[in-house]
Amino acid sequence: MKTLLLVAAAAVALGFAYRTTRPLEGTSWEVKTKADSFFSLSRRDTLIFKDGCLTSARWAQEGFAPAGYDAAREEDKSATWGAALHHDRKGTVRWQGIARGDRMEGTLQWTAADGRTRRYRFQGARKDG
Repeated sequence: MKTLLLVAAAAVALGFAYRTTRPLEGTSWEVKTKADSFFSLSRRDTLIFKDGCLTSARWAQEGFAPAGYDAAREEDKSATWGAALHHDRKGTVRWQGIARGDRMEGTLQWTAADGRTRRYRFQGARKDG
C-alpha cells in the first residue's frame, strides 16, 4: 500500500513538473498573422502545443512539420515561448510569442530556402475545449 501511494505521489509530482516546465502544453490558440507591410491581409492559423511540439495548422498545409518548442513561465504568470518549424525546400519559420491569460501575441519570421526573409506579427486567443 505504501508503495502504491509513493508511486501515485511521484506521478502527480512529475505531471506538475512537466506542466510547470511547459506552461502551454495541451493548449490550442486561434491567431491571426499579418505581414509587416502596410498593405497586407491577416490570415487565420491555429497553434497547437502538444507532446512538447508546436503545430501550426497553416504552415502544416505548406509541409512544415511540427517541432519542439521552449516555453518559460514568467514572474507575472505570463508564458514566453519559441519554436522553429523546418521544411527541406521551403526554409524555416521561427516563432516567438507571449501568452498572458487567454491572449497570445508575438512575431514569426519565415526565412525561405533562397535566403529571402518575411516578417509577420500575430495575435489571438486560447481556443475553448
